[in-house]
Amino acid sequence: MIWLPAALVPRIMECCVVFIQVINLDRSEERMAAIGAALEREGVAYSRLPATDGRSLSASDRILYSASRSILYTGRRLKDSEIGCYISHVRAANAFLASGDNLGLVLEDDVKLPSDFSSRLQRLREIVDEMEAGSWEVGNLGKAPTPKYRKHVGTLDAEHEVVRAYRFPIRASAVLWTRQGAARFVAEAYPIAAPVDVKIQVLATLSGKGVATVPELIPTSGAVSDIDPTGGPRKGQTRTGLSLPAAAMKIRQGVLRRVARRNMRKAGTA
Repeated sequence: MIWLPAALVPRIMECCVVFIQVINLDRSEERMAAIGAALEREGVAYSRLPATDGRSLSASDRILYSASRSILYTGRRLKDSEIGCYISHVRAANAFLASGDNLGLVLEDDVKLPSDFSSRLQRLREIVDEMEAGSWEVGNLGKAPTPKYRKHVGTLDAEHEVVRAYRFPIRASAVLWTRQGAARFVAEAYPIAAPVDVKIQVLATLSGKGVATVPELIPTSGAVSDIDPTGGPRKGQTRTGLSLPAAAMKIRQGVLRRVARRNMRKAGTA
């Protein structure tokens, strides 16, 4: 369902065409009202994607998750809330692919839109449209990459730049997809073995086709997440004293740093 007040149609027709979705739990009505009002003030058309609730996962949802792979990959079992969040993002990517649009922006409902969001989104579209076709697949608008693993692409405004993110940041609150990137994500989504932001980071870093904004264009509001309010568990210790999840993350990030440096050398930026 597209949330589109009639009075906003003229303004929307002037804006770039990006298929925007907001992932929102049915029980989080206040959050939907807040982000919806912000988008409507900007004259931006969007759709609400009812999130898969971790509190009520179905048998068909659970079969998509591999506990054994999760333990090998992250050092722990995923929480039901993380599984629900992951499935929601895959459904959002599929909905974008079905839309026929070339770009899709997936927002979680705890983000905070910047002022002049519509015009900034238009400028962002112009910048990425100037990039070589197929040279990028996914953008992180919710977290900036570290300076060591990024390269300037274009100036968004006086406060923000667009960069190539060779080591893609971990956060999935504001993800911009191309059709190629969304199709890759969907094709490689299952079985679930990691939180969705980790999965996207790995895909984007391995491909070398991630972009981002610096600083983040769409930060989170700072409110406690309705999807995962407690944070990830850190149970179990290795011989080094690191928790099992921390040890798994250290290994994974070490591999991704090496891949990022390789991709930067190939691009002539290292």
